[in-house]
Amino acid sequence: MKKALAFDSADYEGVLDDIELLKKKFKKDMEYAKEKYLVIIKGKTRDKAVEAILDSFIDEEKRKEFYKFYKEIEEEFDIIAPDKFLVQFHKDYDKLTRMYKILKESYEPGIKVDREFSRKTAELVREHTKGGDILAARRTYKINEHTLQKIEESTVSEIEKVFNLVKSIIIEIHLRLMQAPYLIPIGERAENVISLFMKRQKSSQEVLEDLKKIVTEMNEARTEEEEKGIPKEAFTIYWIMKQNGIENPEDKAIEVSKVMGVYKHWKTSKQHEAEMRKALYKTLISNKDKMMDVVKQIMKVLKEE
Repeated sequence: MKKALAFDSADYEGVLDDIELLKKKFKKDMEYAKEKYLVIIKGKTRDKAVEAILDSFIDEEKRKEFYKFYKEIEEEFDIIAPDKFLVQFHKDYDKLTRMYKILKESYEPGIKVDREFSRKTAELVREHTKGGDILAARRTYKINEHTLQKIEESTVSEIEKVFNLVKSIIIEIHLRLMQAPYLIPIGERAENVISLFMKRQKSSQEVLEDLKKIVTEMNEARTEEEEKGIPKEAFTIYWIMKQNGIENPEDKAIEVSKVMGVYKHWKTSKQHEAEMRKALYKTLISNKDKMMDVVKQIMKVLKEE
């Protein structure tokens, strides 16, 4: 028994030694974070802080480096907690956590960021939510006829408007995709626009204007869809033809959709697909310069539906 107790005691002391070493590492890491990352938002208001974060991490490699660093200190925090030693770092750790959340929500809008946080980190964030220097809550807009006005009235920075609007567009597309497959190319265009921004090939002002045009197109498409009352496949064909400058797109779309009704298994049957393509080529024969590209677009969108 004495031997067992002696072993347990030594083992326990070893764990304590490891925790003390981890505390030293955590302190060093937080000092590094203060110099390299928290300096980005030092002395800035909420809006200016968010703008600085988004602008500072446009480069993907910089974001990956920060994500890796954050995950390391989060693990350290979880092992040490709830030791009172951590109290002195709560405010700065909370800021780093909010920075991580802002970046993930902005540059990877499809990810549920809160699920990534450990229980202890999530608890700390909740405790500091009311008094946080950076509020990670992101504004999203329902895409409708009032969206552009709300964007104009918003007081947040231009770069934050860009990411808020991108997230809003993505949410709208995910919610309506099954009923509105014509949104697929619109979503791809939005992704391309934000990609150009991340590569610094376009300014935030230029990208914001491009996204506003996309919102306008989404609203116009929904209005026309309601007015015309034609099947979703026919409307998708119509909209793609219209966007490509094809004459009489509605009549042509309805003609093609009738062929779809006959060859219902065109998505799985090569023979049916061939008939579908034949019908598209036939209706677009007067637009030979655009024919191949438009047929390709229509087939791709309807297959992804």
